[in-house]
Amino acid sequence: MLKGWIKLHRKLLDSVVFQNEKGLKIWIWCLLKATHKHQSFLIGRTKVDLHPGEFVCGSNKATAELGIAKTTFWNWLHFLEQEGKVGLKKNAKFTLVYIKNWERYQHAWDAGGTVTKTQVERWVGTYNKANNTDNVKNDSCNVEKFKKMESPSESFVIYQGKRITNISELIKLKREGKIYYDSENEKWYPQE
Repeated sequence: MLKGWIKLHRKLLDSVVFQNEKGLKIWIWCLLKATHKHQSFLIGRTKVDLHPGEFVCGSNKATAELGIAKTTFWNWLHFLEQEGKVGLKKNAKFTLVYIKNWERYQHAWDAGGTVTKTQVERWVGTYNKANNTDNVKNDSCNVEKFKKMESPSESFVIYQGKRITNISELIKLKREGKIYYDSENEKWYPQE
């Protein structure tokens, strides 16, 4: 049995998949079946290498687990593929299913609960959008200032007037609770 947890974003409530109970069941089943780390195993005499966000399924076992008809299962799996949520690689024995954008949505934290380096690099890169510094509010109560800036050559964040380019410093600020990431707005904010 697989162990651990997955993350679901509230945007799922607004998706087409959420509007159909079988579609939602299949989508969440796919997320739960996907591996979170590299694995290798044999199916017959075929070696299968799975990367994070991938899993192997056969229609008989999948439909038995889900309690739905094969045609319903395949119709929804193809719909998820058309929606850009999964990719399918089929052969005569099994289908390899991979969740698109798995790392972006599921690997923000490693097993110890800390931010992974690649995720922080992605977050910092996301915030390399130009910001009009005239619009920055300077509170009289000396609230921590947090600005995002853009540089064509590197990613960096300015926090309390200090330029932060070191990933470990950003992780430290996150651990100390001085900044937090709002995934809905896709922005970093100072903790108040």
